[in-house]
Amino acid sequence: MVEQREKEILQIVRSIHDLNEIFKDLATMVVDQVWCVSLVLLEAIFSIKQVIASYSYDYVSLQLSCFYCCSKVTSAFGTV
Repeated sequence: MVEQREKEILQIVRSIHDLNEIFKDLATMVVDQVWCVSLVLLEAIFSIKQVIASYSYDYVSLQLSCFYCCSKVTSAFGTV
């Protein structure tokens, strides 16, 4: 009877140890996923900043072109 109880207790200890290993692996996987998500977010933010910078440059270029064009028209026909 005592030997049977000892075997059962040892089996419980092994199961707890196995469960501990599973949780360690799970924690490692979660940390890895957080890093992956962080990298994806950083890449997205970088891309958005690039688009904004490009849009700003294009907008300023368009404004300058319009200003240049309007000043040419005004000088050709006189002040309106």
